Parts: sequence; structure tokens; C-alpha cells
Amino acid sequence: MCGSMTQVTDQDLEATVTMRSHLAMSAKPPKGKPFMLQKVGDSFYRLTGRWHRLHQVIDRRGNRYYKRVEDAETGELVRLVDEPLPEHQGRGSARDKQK
Repeated sequence: MCGSMTQVTDQDLEATVTMRSHLAMSAKPPKGKPFMLQKVGDSFYRLTGRWHRLHQVIDRRGNRYYKRVEDAETGELVRLVDEPLPEHQGRGSARDKQK
């Protein structure tokens, strides 16, 4: 109603707030492709509907690919890849394109 006052009763209210963060960085020369890409933080995996902790490094100069993914709630290791960059094929943009 217009002009009415709302009365607050003695009720306990409780709320939970969860903060998530994700940081991405790249290092590149003045001209050309980045020689280092890194992602660290929380990532939501839509297929399972769960949050994961992610640490990914693509080091072109060091010729290395590293990715560690663990379930944020249980700490269970979901994926661990540490390999030379040329061996990292068939995932992401390196997949065969469907026609």
C-alpha cells in the first residue's frame, strides 16, 4: 500500500556467500604470438555442474603444456596433463573440425 510502513519481526536470517576467482595472463613480445599463457582459479564445468580448481600453463618457449584440474569440493584430481607442447593434440582448438 502507498504510504504504509513495513514492520520487521524478530527473525533470524542466514546467508552464505561463496567467492570465486579466476585469473588469466599472457606474456608476449612486442610483435607476434604470446609465448606464455596461464590460467589459475575457479572454473565451472557445465557438463557436471560442478566447480573445479584449474591451473593451466602453455609455455611456447619452454615447449611445455601443463594442466591440473581438481574438484573444488572434494579435492579429487580430475585431470593432470604435463607433456611437451607438440604432443598436446586433439583437444580444444587442436581437435579435428566436424564437417
